[in-house]
Amino acid sequence: AYGLENGRCWIMSTYPSIRFLQFYVPLWLVISYNFAHIVLLMRHLYALTHRPSTADSSQVRGEVQFFWRLALYPVVLVVCWTPGTINRIHNSVRPDNPVYGLYMAQAIMGSSQGLFNSLVYGLSPGVRAHLSNAFKKLLGKVGVRSASAVGPDGPDELELSKLQAENGENEAGDAQLITPQKV
Repeated sequence: AYGLENGRCWIMSTYPSIRFLQFYVPLWLVISYNFAHIVLLMRHLYALTHRPSTADSSQVRGEVQFFWRLALYPVVLVVCWTPGTINRIHNSVRPDNPVYGLYMAQAIMGSSQGLFNSLVYGLSPGVRAHLSNAFKKLLGKVGVRSASAVGPDGPDELELSKLQAENGENEAGDAQLITPQKV
């Protein structure tokens, strides 16, 4: 049942039932299991947030935010594996009529799972703060430093101090001021 299939070692297309039993059925069982438990957790969190309690409300809010980020991982699985599943079903029903678009969607989405998982992980406030600090350090090394904020919700002003060659300084010695525009 295993052999060279489209340049890869995979379950051959002459055995579509084995493909489903060994890969797609377990995959969708795990996804279903995850979603069922997410629903149970949502009910539990709803009960926690809508009753008077002695627990710290900021702690409950933090747990709810963590839960929603955690709930995105199964969504990533569904988004990434739905095109492949549809393609395999189509190939089983109509093996002589492959659809190029389905193959492309399967290749793109299957390969993007790591990217989407990293984006979900990057939604963490701690990770965002760490990346922001690392980015500021990097900008500091190339000559861009942060100045005071314009207002409580206004854009930060960035003072660009150019690294100038010995003969390249202007007469006034002024640094250029850049204010990012809100999008």
